[in-house]
Amino acid sequence: MLLDDIARAFLYPLSNDAGASGYSRMSGRAAPWDLFADPKQLLAGAAKGRKAKDIGFTFDEQVPGGGKPARDVSLTWPGAFARFHWDKEEGRWLLWMDGGPATSTEGPQLGGSTVIVQYVNVYPSEFGDSYGGITPATETVGRGQALLFRNGQYWPITWSRPKPEVGTTWKFRGKEIAMDPGQVWIMLFDDDRKAQIHK
Repeated sequence: MLLDDIARAFLYPLSNDAGASGYSRMSGRAAPWDLFADPKQLLAGAAKGRKAKDIGFTFDEQVPGGGKPARDVSLTWPGAFARFHWDKEEGRWLLWMDGGPATSTEGPQLGGSTVIVQYVNVYPSEFGDSYGGITPATETVGRGQALLFRNGQYWPITWSRPKPEVGTTWKFRGKEIAMDPGQVWIMLFDDDRKAQIHK
């Protein structure tokens, strides 16, 4: 079962179904869209005296050399479409999903200072739904190609994660590359597809 796999993974599962604290229901909304979480309470429940582990990210305000100009990047899946557009005034990549701006409940458009398109192996898993739909599995352990977008530029990079217990490292021309401080979006993209970069 999927829940058994989650229990064995290197995760701290904090499920509302299992009684974890930090969840609440918002009146006026229909289920399941009425369930909200308090991040501080969830993090407190996950910590349990443990220290956070390094997941491989490094940050630096200085823009790395070797980047090429990029205006936006588009990703297409069988049932979804995403586009990140560089907004110089906001200093971040704004997200569009399925043709419209992706916004938060509060209103501002979603996006980040760094976007990574990570090419990974995606294949049908053993899990699915009662209607015959199959849940895809994504391999994030191993190595492969990726694209890093920051400061209106992009870099063709490589990723490496030798085992599940360690974080992912990101390199450009053999040297570790830093992300722009701020929110990071990582798009796991089928390695048989290709992101469309517009300059």
